[in-house]
Order: sequence, then structure tokens, then C-alpha cells
Amino acid sequence: MQACLLLLPFLILTACSSKPDGTFKTLKVEYIENIPLSELIKTEAEYIPLKSARNYPIKEIDGILFSDTLIYALDSRVLKKVVAFDHSGNFKFAFGTLGAGIGEYGMPSAIALYEDELHLSDNGNFSLLKYGLDGQFREEIQTGLWISEFLSLNDHLIIHSPISFVDTAHFGLNTLRVFSSDYQRLESSFFPYTDVAGNSCYPGQISIFNNQVNFLRSYVDEVWTLKDNNVTPRFKIDFGKYAWPITEEEMNNDEDRFTDLFIEEDIMSVLHDVNETDQYFLFKTYMTNANFLAEEDEWMVIHEKGTNLAYAIHNVVNDLNDQAFRFPKTTWGDDLISIIPEKTLPSTASLTQNSDSQLFMLMRYELKPKMNLPRYVGR
Repeated sequence: MQACLLLLPFLILTACSSKPDGTFKTLKVEYIENIPLSELIKTEAEYIPLKSARNYPIKEIDGILFSDTLIYALDSRVLKKVVAFDHSGNFKFAFGTLGAGIGEYGMPSAIALYEDELHLSDNGNFSLLKYGLDGQFREEIQTGLWISEFLSLNDHLIIHSPISFVDTAHFGLNTLRVFSSDYQRLESSFFPYTDVAGNSCYPGQISIFNNQVNFLRSYVDEVWTLKDNNVTPRFKIDFGKYAWPITEEEMNNDEDRFTDLFIEEDIMSVLHDVNETDQYFLFKTYMTNANFLAEEDEWMVIHEKGTNLAYAIHNVVNDLNDQAFRFPKTTWGDDLISIIPEKTLPSTASLTQNSDSQLFMLMRYELKPKMNLPRYVGR
């Protein structure tokens, strides 16, 4: 058992965590090099162009959320604002201000919706900012944490972050914490027990489905669920010949070997962008090599619930129209959402309003209730 000490400006909390007990369901992965889009989705997708205003050109989308009336997109690296659109993609307003004062942020990192509020984490001032759905600032909470990603659920904040930002020796060790929604009480923490394995922080390692949080542990290929402040094992992903050739213990005891394998071997790792529907569980992963995190090495893994199989798909060929396709980033109701940048769109599809703007197209679609994936294995 490893104790972790969390220091905050207004409270000191000590939370202890040990590795939870339980049994995984093993999912054996089959590989598909190419598959037509028509095999995956019900009907032709809906395309929603996000029309940036001249003063607020979005260059990157690092987070996207959907309310009953609006779409919120966070550009944390270039524009450094949250931009709101209606459901047709028309610009409505933008909000957020760089700075160190109350209601200002230094490094916006992630967004989440909770009831009638939008929450934004700031890794520059180590705080959490709360806004109304109209973009009006309401409250700032000092966290003292570098937040990789977070969710708001049932009067709780679920935060994925390094154990300590101040202690550089533990900065690379990440943990999953559950706080009260006012951030005054740490209720539980999980997974601060390894040195290397499973401690990556990549976007989309946590998600919510039916009030249950999925948490992906990269490198050890595990999926856990968090519900009612308890974690239980869900899936162990068996990548076959592309699985890690060393154990979790060996990863932790020989970091040099871990790093060499990561760079030199074809290994499936970095599980992220997890999504779930009533029928399917899916996430993205990368085939690691010297070109780590290159787009061409990205794969989408789909598991049909009720089976012991999962299918890793490398390329989806859009045989329905001339639009590009990207693996799904998130969900909107029962539908999946892919974010397609302008540079991948045919020239006739460009709706950029001026030379400073960057068009992004949202692709909204629903997966088929039954897919013939075995037919494409090895192809």
C-alpha cells in the first residue's frame, strides 16, 4: 500500500489506496486493416460545420461538450478560450480570459458539464473555474492540482492527475481521485501504486456511461469501472502478438527496457478516447514505434457487449460519401462524434469564413446494431 499526501491551500488530506481486488473479463483482439464505413454505421452521417467567428478562430479542439441547446469547444493551446455554437454549428459566443486574477486562467486544460454549469480546469493557476451555460463566470476553486482530465458526476468531481505536482519525483505517478463537488472533501483515491505501468495521462482515459465511470490504464491494457466510490475490474485487453512482452512488475523494475520496447517494438499501448453505447464499448490506441502517436499508427478497438472478442480497426474507408473519417472522440446522446479538421476535407466542403479561421466538421453517427466484423479480419 502506498500513501499519498495531498496539500491544498485550504485543507490537508491524506488518502490511502491499495490495488482493488476483482476479476477481469478478457477480450481477445482480432485485427482489421481496412473496413468500409457502411459496415459500421446505420445510415449516412450528419455533418455539422463549426463556423468560427472572425475574432475567435478555433485552431485546435481539445475538448467538446453538448448541452440541450449548445456545443462547447475548448481550444486550450492556440485560442485559449471556450467557444459556443448552436446545434447547427453557428457561432454564439466565446468566453474565458488569460491572467492570474479571480475568474482568469493561465493554462486551460479540460472542460466538463455539471447540471447548469460548465467547469474548466486551469493548470496555470491550479484552479477549477465554474461558468454558467451562458459563459458567465460564477466561481473559482483553488485545487493545487495539475488536472489531466476530470468529470463531474452525482455531486462528485472525478479527477485524473499526478499524485503531486510539487514533488517532481512523483509527478509522473498518476492517480484517480473522487472529491465532493465543492472540492472540500477527498472521498477516495485509486491507482497510485505503480511506478511506470498504467500511469500515462492521455485525454479520454475516463468517461461516463449510465452513471458509471470507465477508466483506462494504458500499457497494462486494463479497463476499470468506478461507481459509488469503488473501483472494480472490467476488461483485460489481450492484444495477442502486439501485447507487451514483459509483465507490469518488469516494467516497473526495468524502466530502460520498458522505454526501449516502447520505441523499438510494434506494441499496442496508450488506450484513450473511451466511448460506450448500449451495445458497444470502444476506444482508441496506438501501435507504438519510433513515430510514437503518429496519426497513421492509430487504431480503433470495438467490443460488442456479450462477447469475448474485440476488433482493432486500422483504417475506415468512407464508401458513403467523399468526406474524410476520423475515429470517434466522444458521444452525443446515443450517437458518436468524430472531429474532422478542414485540412482533411475536400475543397468543395470548406466553409471557412476568413483566412484566419479553422473549420472543423463534426460527424455525428450511430453504430449498426449488428456488424459483420469477422469478415474483415486480416484484411
